[in-house]
Formats: sequence, structure tokens, C-alpha cells
Amino acid sequence: MKKDNKLPEEVMILDLMGQTASQALRKPFKYVAGVYQNMVVHGWQTPGLRVRIGREGTGAQPYYRIERDEPDGSENILGFYHGEGHTRFDDTFKIQNGRTWSSRTMTFKAVQNLHDTMKATGKS
Repeated sequence: MKKDNKLPEEVMILDLMGQTASQALRKPFKYVAGVYQNMVVHGWQTPGLRVRIGREGTGAQPYYRIERDEPDGSENILGFYHGEGHTRFDDTFKIQNGRTWSSRTMTFKAVQNLHDTMKATGKS
């Protein structure tokens, strides 16, 4: 992947909905549904559950991580996922740190609302 092929630092899933072809989700509902399902697995009632997307690539199917804050205020990363297929990364060493991650997140509730709205309006 080219180093100059990065999404904006503060990008979120919502920012990739209906954007130009160079920064838009390829299959928006399928992508949002996959993120939502993985968040449900991590416990939809988990306080502070959120998703942060990776900035590498065009935004067609960005990789992402699911995280939450611990009671002591530290960040706990619950899993790293491929944007296509929504499977866990086996080797996360290369993507754990650095500026490859967006500075903004979406909460579980925000992802759930987006998913439910897309499903109800037939936007797939």
C-alpha cells in the first residue's frame, strides 16, 4: 500500500458514506453490518465500546479496531479487524501503533443507529 494513500487524520465511518469514489465505502451496508456484528460480540453493554478505523488506503474497506476505556482511564484494544470479511488480524504488530489510526471514533450506539437506519431505508 502506498504511503501517500491515507485518509484524513480525523476520519470516521460516517465520513466515508456518500463521498467521492476515492474515499467512499465500497459496500456501505455490508461494511457497517460487519463492524456492528463484531462490536456486538465484544458486548454491546460494555461501557465506552467504540470503533476506530485505519487511515491506510482509499476508504473502500478500511481495517478497524474495537476498543474501550478501562476504569483506570487506560485504553483497551479488544481486537483488530480486516475491513473486507471482518475477520481478526492474526499479526497485529504492524498496525497497533502510529498514525495509521483515525483520531476520532464512533460509539457502539452510533454504529447501531447507522446500521438500523441503513437497514430500515434499504441503503445497501
